Order: sequence, then C-alpha cells, then structure tokens
Amino acid sequence: TEKKSITLDGDIIKKVADLAKKDGRSFSNMVQRILEEHFKKGKLRKITQV
Repeated sequence: TEKKSITLDGDIIKKVADLAKKDGRSFSNMVQRILEEHFKKGKLRKITQV
C-alpha cells in the first residue's frame, strides 16, 4: 500500500477524528473509508480518470 502525507483543515480533522472515535476506527482508516465511499458514489473522480 502506498502512503502519502496530506494537510487537512483543523475543523475537518476534528470532524473525522470524532467520527472515527464513534465508529471505533483509526483516524486514517476513517479518512480512507470516507474517500472510498465518495469514489463509489461518483462524487470524486478516480485519479486514473484525471
């Protein structure tokens, strides 16, 4: 698995951290899950399509 570092806004970090805590997941796992769901729903274009 390739890993990258990103910078997120403080408000987004807090919201994702809260969601992760409620769901019993790690912060990075929650970010991964959110992005995967958006790709599935077509809300974000896959990187290969850019």
